[in-house]
Amino acid sequence: MSRTVISIVIFSLYLGLFYIEPAMAGPGGKIASAAFETFWGRIILGILTIVFLPLILYSIIREKLSERRTLKDLRFMAQYDSCFDWLTIQHRLKDCFLRIHSSWENEDLSEASQ
Repeated sequence: MSRTVISIVIFSLYLGLFYIEPAMAGPGGKIASAAFETFWGRIILGILTIVFLPLILYSIIREKLSERRTLKDLRFMAQYDSCFDWLTIQHRLKDCFLRIHSSWENEDLSEASQ
């Protein structure tokens, strides 16, 4: 095997073991953990991981690039308007999330309508 193929296999194993979060396909990942209990389940999930690894890597890279671009744009806009400060936006989003969550829990959406 060529060095490139060996490098790709080692890199894929590294990502699979240490970077990619475990599949949580149900409460507590019970479906994924049940599939890993059988030999054929391990084979099928291993093949699916190899097949979808490029898509997983593509998604992770796109997400990181989008996050970096968004934070850069927010820093630029914060120079002209304080409403675009990242900490202010983060605090506001957290506040909105908590209001909606508590309203949904209390079955009274009038609190969240503001």
